[in-house]
Amino acid sequence: MRRYTINGADWSKRYPVIIRDASRIEGSAIFDAQVVWLDLNEVPDFDALHSRVNDQAASACAIDGTFP
Repeated sequence: MRRYTINGADWSKRYPVIIRDASRIEGSAIFDAQVVWLDLNEVPDFDALHSRVNDQAASACAIDGTFP
C-alpha cells in the first residue's frame, strides 16, 4: 500500500493512518483522493497540513475509485 502525490512523490510515511486504513481493502484499487485535515466542525482545512503537525490526524477524501 502506497500513497503518491500527483507529482509521483511517495508520501506513505507521512500519512500512516491513511495507509493503515486503506490496507483493509481486499483486492486492488486505485483511488483519486484529497488528503485533508478536518477541524472541530469537520470542515476540511487544507492549509492545516502545510506545517506537518496535523499529519497524524489527516483524512483522505476519495473522489473516485477504479477497481482493476
